[in-house]
Amino acid sequence: MYNRLKKYLSFRYQKDKALLTIADSNIPDVDVEVDIPFSVDAITEKIGAADKDITAIAQRTMSVLANEMEVSQGVCFISDKDDNKQILRFLCGYAYEKNPDEVPVIDFGEGFPGQVAGDGKPMIISEVPEGLLSIVSGLGKSSPASIIIFPVIAGKEVIAVFELASFHRFTEKEESALMEISSYIAPLMKKAKQKK
Repeated sequence: MYNRLKKYLSFRYQKDKALLTIADSNIPDVDVEVDIPFSVDAITEKIGAADKDITAIAQRTMSVLANEMEVSQGVCFISDKDDNKQILRFLCGYAYEKNPDEVPVIDFGEGFPGQVAGDGKPMIISEVPEGLLSIVSGLGKSSPASIIIFPVIAGKEVIAVFELASFHRFTEKEESALMEISSYIAPLMKKAKQKK
């Protein structure tokens, strides 16, 4: 009896294993959203509130986000006015190569950062066209998998816009987390901007 049961179980195991192999090969790859592997509170604690300079706050924010959220490159634009027209001026970058002769100035509503500033809402770009942007390291360069752009808003005023690139795809949960972080840094950046 024992040998018959053992033989039957072995037969079932082989048959089930074959069925699972066939089933696995027919299941399409699906993006599964997982919980974010970081804490918003931990990030805001690391950003701190000690910096009084707006550039230092922006650089510290990008540095912390790079370590906690796998951000590979980033820029921060500060809102300003030029002839009563709202614009964004380049403030600082993280792992970003810029031509010192070119200081980007973007009108609200122009390009992705300007659109985010104009709408006051974040944007995720999941299909980054080849050649749009390159993340450069000492070993080479490659296009990011995803870009997220989010505003820093105090009250109804857009203080700044961050644009971050990563080799992983940003999720809606990360977008929500970044908006929480944005709410934390908004009063810090507004106060620092007023002193500038």
